[in-house]
Amino acid sequence: MGSSKVYATVLLIRLIYAGMHILTKASFNEGTSTTVFVFYRHAVAAIFLLPFASLEIRCQFDGPSLLQSCMRVCLLQVTSLP
Repeated sequence: MGSSKVYATVLLIRLIYAGMHILTKASFNEGTSTTVFVFYRHAVAAIFLLPFASLEIRCQFDGPSLLQSCMRVCLLQVTSLP
């Protein structure tokens, strides 16, 4: 039972990698800039991971609000751009 979950997880990860590879190849064949593609990839990943991260932060401590934390991260990210 436990090993089937491991195999299913590995299969899911490989399918995600294969889909990402196909999408990358298709977008580069259409002429998408690599910089634009990386930006979109990171934006989609951030949008996908934000609910999980906010739940994790909310459950761990009573620190600053989620909005303050997001604003700090955004400010640090903008100031680190060349």
